Amino acid sequence: MLSKIPGVLFDVEALDMLQRGNIAPPDAITRALGRPLRPLEQFIPTSQAPILAAAARLRWWLPLLRWSVALVWIATGIISLGIFPLPESYALLARVGVTGTLAPFALYGAAAIDLLFGVGTVLLQRRRWLWRAQIALVFAYSTVIAIMLPEFWLHPFGPLLKNVPLIVIIAFLHEFEER
Repeated sequence: MLSKIPGVLFDVEALDMLQRGNIAPPDAITRALGRPLRPLEQFIPTSQAPILAAAARLRWWLPLLRWSVALVWIATGIISLGIFPLPESYALLARVGVTGTLAPFALYGAAAIDLLFGVGTVLLQRRRWLWRAQIALVFAYSTVIAIMLPEFWLHPFGPLLKNVPLIVIIAFLHEFEER
C-alpha cells in the first residue's frame, strides 16, 4: 500500500532491506588491506570507549564554548563604544566613583579590553593566560558592581548573576586548553 504513494521513504521494499541487514561480504576489503578485518573491540577496548566518546564530544563543544565567550566579549565591547547610550554609561560609572576626565578613559578602555579579549579568544593559539585574565576581569567587574550597584543582584534579567556561569565556562576552557 505504501509503495503506491510517490516519494514515500518507508515502504515494504525498504522494510525488507532493513530486515536483511546491510553487511557486505568482507572479501574485497580483506584483499585491499592484505589482512583480515578485526572486530571493533580489538582496536577500541570497551573500557576506553566512554573516554574516547567524551574526547570526541569535547572536540565539538570546546570551540563552541570558546566562540560563545568571544561573542560575549566582542558584543560587550561594541555595545560599550556607544550603542548603549553614553549618558547612561557615564551615569553608571559615576555611581561607582568614576567621573570627569577619567570616565571616558574608563569607558573606552574597558571597551577596548573587552574587544581585545574577544579577538584574542578567537585568534590566539595559546590562551591559558587569557582565560586567567578574563576570569580576573569578570570577577573585578562583578565585585565593583556588587558593592556599588547592588540592585543588579536582584535585577530580573540577572546581569550580575550571569557572570557566575561565564566564569565557570572560562575556567572550564582554561582547564582544557592545550598546554
